[in-house]
Amino acid sequence: MTFWADERAVTVQVGTVLLFATLIVAMSLYQATAIPSQNAEIEFRHSKQIQGQMQDVRNAVVRTGATGTSRPISVTLGTQYPSRMFFINPPPSSGTLRTANSGTVGIENVTARSPETADYLDSSRTNLSFSTRSLVYEPNYNQYDNAPDTVLENAVVYNRANEGNATLTGQQLVHGRSITLVTLDGSLSESQSATMSIDPQALSPSTTEMRSIPVRSNGDGNVTIRVSTGLNEEKWNDLLANQMVSEPGGYVADVSVENGILRLTLLGTDASGKYVTYDLRMAKVGIGAGGESSQAHYVTSVSGTGMSVSEGSQTQLAVEVRDTYNNPVSGASVNVTLADSTPSTSHELDNGTETGQTVRMTTGSDGIATVSYHLQSVPGVAMMSKSEPVSTTCRRRTRSSIRSERKRSRSTLPQSDETGTAGMAHPTMVRRVGMVAPGISNTSPTVD
Repeated sequence: MTFWADERAVTVQVGTVLLFATLIVAMSLYQATAIPSQNAEIEFRHSKQIQGQMQDVRNAVVRTGATGTSRPISVTLGTQYPSRMFFINPPPSSGTLRTANSGTVGIENVTARSPETADYLDSSRTNLSFSTRSLVYEPNYNQYDNAPDTVLENAVVYNRANEGNATLTGQQLVHGRSITLVTLDGSLSESQSATMSIDPQALSPSTTEMRSIPVRSNGDGNVTIRVSTGLNEEKWNDLLANQMVSEPGGYVADVSVENGILRLTLLGTDASGKYVTYDLRMAKVGIGAGGESSQAHYVTSVSGTGMSVSEGSQTQLAVEVRDTYNNPVSGASVNVTLADSTPSTSHELDNGTETGQTVRMTTGSDGIATVSYHLQSVPGVAMMSKSEPVSTTCRRRTRSSIRSERKRSRSTLPQSDETGTAGMAHPTMVRRVGMVAPGISNTSPTVD
């Protein structure tokens, strides 16, 4: 009997081993090449997403500075990878969102058109420079090499990379004759792989049309905006291309960047030699913790200036408390003291306040405090002929006050108008700090 060898089982085993080895090699190649490529694509899409979210943060900051209201913006730090059976993913990529010192924002060679506001807002006597910060997103991807940082600075969002910077939004500094300066304050540093919420805080919002302050050159040179920047001159020329004097409605005469400082020179006068008036708005917005609200800085008159008060009548005198950004300060205490008067003149402020006494007022949400002045009697002239000028003007003070200035009592004979009724005395403007009443000068709003 003859036995023949059977090697078929060995052949099957060898084939199985080879097939398994081929599968392992294929999976290894897929793990080494395809998975990183797919993850790099996921990270690239996240980079685009975060750039859009940073633009949303920028829009929220600008809106908060202009309206005083805020809504949270979600920002996704890092990204997750999809689950893959039989394959290995790296840990989720993370990202860091932080504030950074940016430098300053300021304006030079400028003065307010209003004489009272110019007591503070005049660059020849006041340093109109404000510190500001930037907001930076720094990715930490596993596969997407050379991914850019995304920066929010001076209301411009741009990508910062080794090969150069690329702007993602337009600029807000200058539009025609409107100048808008928005600063950032606060401290934030978050590093994780998750979604977080950014809630801008209105530290000094420019919320009403009144907050647009008319300004012009103070005669020392052209109005100049100066800001710290991470962008070069070429990028700023691109951003301001439609604002140059060569373009319709443009007022930017020159753009320069040197040592990280952008200088925008605006036209000082028009073709006829008259000063160009610009509308200046300034705001301060907080990001993260530690942002400080701007405090009361000076007082200016709102109403009552130049009005005449007849004997036996009263008028309302209003002042506004503003911060260094020229925005109203609510809840500020203002002390108004009725100063000495000429003998026998009888007058009072709110609640029967007499000479030498003080009324304390608190500003409302609009930053305005109002006091009532009552002229009871002025000696020496018949009642029908008595009227007195009242004026409210204020000087800049770090802790401002409306001070007294003595002014002798005056009276005016009645004048006939077209209806034959007795007229009022012509208003008198007093270029001093104070509310000028009959024969007196009053008073002091002192901001606490």
